[in-house]
Amino acid sequence: MRLDAATAKTLAHGRRIRATLKQAERAPQPVEQQIATLLALGAELFDLVALLHMDAAQTAIGTTVSTLPTHLIDRLSGTGKLAGTDRSAIMAMVHTALEPFMPPPANIRSASPRRHCAGTMSATIAGLHRKIATAGDLQSVVRAMKALAAASIAQYERSVAALADYQRTVSLGLGVCIRGQAVVPTLPDRRQRTIKIVVFGSDQGLVRRYNDIVADLATSLAAGQASGPVAIWTVGQRVRELMVDSGKAIENSFDVPSSVDAINSFVGQLLVADEALLAADRLIGLHLVYNEITASAAHRPVSVQLLPLDDAWRESETAEAWPTSGLPEVLATDAETLAAFVRKYLFVLLFRACAKSLAGENSSRLSAMQRAEKNIDGLRDTLGGEFHRLRQASIDEELFDVVAGYEALRSDTNRPN
Repeated sequence: MRLDAATAKTLAHGRRIRATLKQAERAPQPVEQQIATLLALGAELFDLVALLHMDAAQTAIGTTVSTLPTHLIDRLSGTGKLAGTDRSAIMAMVHTALEPFMPPPANIRSASPRRHCAGTMSATIAGLHRKIATAGDLQSVVRAMKALAAASIAQYERSVAALADYQRTVSLGLGVCIRGQAVVPTLPDRRQRTIKIVVFGSDQGLVRRYNDIVADLATSLAAGQASGPVAIWTVGQRVRELMVDSGKAIENSFDVPSSVDAINSFVGQLLVADEALLAADRLIGLHLVYNEITASAAHRPVSVQLLPLDDAWRESETAEAWPTSGLPEVLATDAETLAAFVRKYLFVLLFRACAKSLAGENSSRLSAMQRAEKNIDGLRDTLGGEFHRLRQASIDEELFDVVAGYEALRSDTNRPN
C-alpha cells in the first residue's frame, strides 16, 4: 500500500523519536544532551538524518553541547525555566552538530515568489502543528510518570510508618534478652574488623543527582575506615557504575526492589548473602548509605551503622523499660532467643533503609518530572504563539488576495467601454 507524503513523513519522524529514546543501560545521556536532543526532535532536525546515522548524530550533539558554558549547564540541571537566549544558543550548537549528517540541499525552481512564500508558510504551519502535537504527547508521558512517582512515594512512606510498631516490639525483646548480660565476648585488639558498606541507589534514570550524592557519601565513608578491609555492596546498577568509576571494588551487587512486597525477599537475599550478618559477628562492621526524604520534600544522603553490636548499642537497647508491670520471661536459651531477635533487628533496619531509599528515588524523579513539565509548558506556549502568528499571517495574506481580486474586478467593471 502506498502512503501519502504526510503519513510517510509522520512515520519517519516517529522512527527517529524511537531511535533517540534508546539509551545504553550503563551509559545514560547527560541532562544537557537529553534537552538538546528533545529540542532537535521538536524542530524536526533529525528527520533529515538517515536512521543508520542516528547514533552518530546523537553522539555529535553530546560532544558539542558538552562545551556549553558552565552557567548554562547549571540552569539546564536546575529547576528554572529556559530563557529564549538559552534555547537559541542550544539550537545553534545542535544545527552545527547535525550539519555533517544533513543531505545537500536540492536545487528547487520556484514558480512565483508569492506562491512559493505561501507554500512555505503552509508547510511551516503544518510543521508547527506536528511539533505541538509531539510536545503534547511528551507532556502526557511526563504527567503519567509524575502520578506514578507520587503514588510510589506514598506507598513506601506508609510501609515505613507501619514498620514503627514492629521495630519497637523487636527493640523491647532485645532489651529483655541482653539486660544484664554481655552481648558477645570481648575480642583482642589485634584482630581487625571487616567493614561492609551497603549503598542504596537506583536502577533507572531521570533522578537527577540522586545516585551521585549517595555514591560520594559512600566513597568518603570508605576512605575514613582505617580499622580493616572495606567491602562495598551496591543496590542498583546506576550507583554501582558510579562506585566502579570511583575506583571501588564491588563485592556484591543487587537489583532495586520494584515494590513493597519485593523488599521482603530482597532483605532476605541480602542477609543470606553473608551469614556473618545473621551471626552478628563483632568482626563485621555494617554501614547503610541511602537517601531519605526531608521535610521540604527534597532528599539527603544518610549513613547508618548497624553492626557491630557493641556496648553503645547494648546501652541504647536496654534504656527503654518494659511498658507493663509484668516482666517477660525468656523460654528458650538466651543465645537462641538473642540470635533470633538480632536477625529481626537487622531485617527491620534493612527494610526501613530500602523503603526510605525508594521513597527518596521517587521523590527525585517527581522533581525531575515537574521540571520537565514546566519546560514542556514553556515550549508549547512558544510553539503555540508562533503557530497563531503564522496562521494569522496566512489568513491576512488570503484576505489581501481576495481584496486585491475584488478591486481588480471592480476596476474592470467601472472601466468605460
